[in-house]
Amino acid sequence: MQLRPDHVEAYRGAAQIAYNVGQMNTAILLLERLLDLDPTEGKPARLLGDIQADMGRYEPAAAAYELALSRRLDDDLRDATYRAWATVLGSGRRYDEMLAVCELVRKRGIPVDVEWSALRGEALRGSGKLAEARAHVEAALRTFPNSPPHLSLFAQLELDDGRAESAVKALETAVDQTPQAYPLVLLLSQAYTAAGRKSDAEKTAERAEKLRMDLDLITSLTKESDKRPWDAALRRELAEVCERMGNTEMAAKWRETAKTLDR
Repeated sequence: MQLRPDHVEAYRGAAQIAYNVGQMNTAILLLERLLDLDPTEGKPARLLGDIQADMGRYEPAAAAYELALSRRLDDDLRDATYRAWATVLGSGRRYDEMLAVCELVRKRGIPVDVEWSALRGEALRGSGKLAEARAHVEAALRTFPNSPPHLSLFAQLELDDGRAESAVKALETAVDQTPQAYPLVLLLSQAYTAAGRKSDAEKTAERAEKLRMDLDLITSLTKESDKRPWDAALRRELAEVCERMGNTEMAAKWRETAKTLDR
């Protein structure tokens, strides 16, 4: 990069290395430069969106995904990028835009699977279309009866209508399947409170707090990894926390990085 400041492949390689060792802020800077150097390829913008989303920066993540979709992408990656875009719009509470993405995907003829169905339900509820949201979620649960995202949406609609025990039942089923999902566990504690089940609410709130602390630890360690790019022990610690949170894919990534650094 020093010898040839406009060399696309040099920036592509450097960005990938920075990402692989967990130097996320460095990777962001390199990817942003790469976007200027190569205005046609969508993969750098897609990776940039993933990094921003993992760091909880939902607005820049959404902008990166939208940019990626305006450029060249393989069909499979394009579909996955639409999903990621809709997801971060929901995380940022931009529900009208999220619903617009769901409509765009429907018009493109992408099959409605359990994930797209849940994203649409979230967008409908978030944008205030409660009757449509309930009809959509109840129909989806007949097709995907044990889907945690749909059970969570159903529970939220039940809580909105004052049916706390029904919400509890749905959330207990969802949490049994995804016990490390912090938002679900937190919502279950709130449902127990609404149902007057104080002891269950307190125990579940404690469980949610432990999960939140692990999420905060992941954020803290990820930031630290940017400052210590060759620290294998730090990456093994990140892998352990991710494993504890049920994120086996990310745990495997950090373990592989630690092995590489140990060599």
